[in-house]
Amino acid sequence: MEKKGFLGLIVTLIIVGLALIEIMMVKSLSDMGYSASDLWGATKVFYNISRGVTVDTSTDGEMSVFIGRKKNDYDKYFEDKGYKKIYELDGKEYYGKNSDQSDFAIEETDRTCTWFTIYEISEEYPIESFD
Repeated sequence: MEKKGFLGLIVTLIIVGLALIEIMMVKSLSDMGYSASDLWGATKVFYNISRGVTVDTSTDGEMSVFIGRKKNDYDKYFEDKGYKKIYELDGKEYYGKNSDQSDFAIEETDRTCTWFTIYEISEEYPIESFD
């Protein structure tokens, strides 16, 4: 009987811990101007289930805004998908299939928290299109 009680305590602590993480993620989303409806996407990014989830478009309408991983490991990811970094200009990294012309750009914004970072990517190439 003691083992069941101990196991129950461990399971309860895990559930409470996960719930606290979700609550803190909702707070971070809210602070950045996003709603709780974006929580599922942010959770998938945090637990490395997804590379990113599109949540908005940029103010100029040319870029898609997405929630991405805190650790910017997109260089290797895009390289694995057949894209090479061609150049970097004004904080944007430009990628293309060949070295003559870029296909899309990605930029890490300054909006970041413990759980994720907000990025912008060319609207024609949403982050979900690379999965």
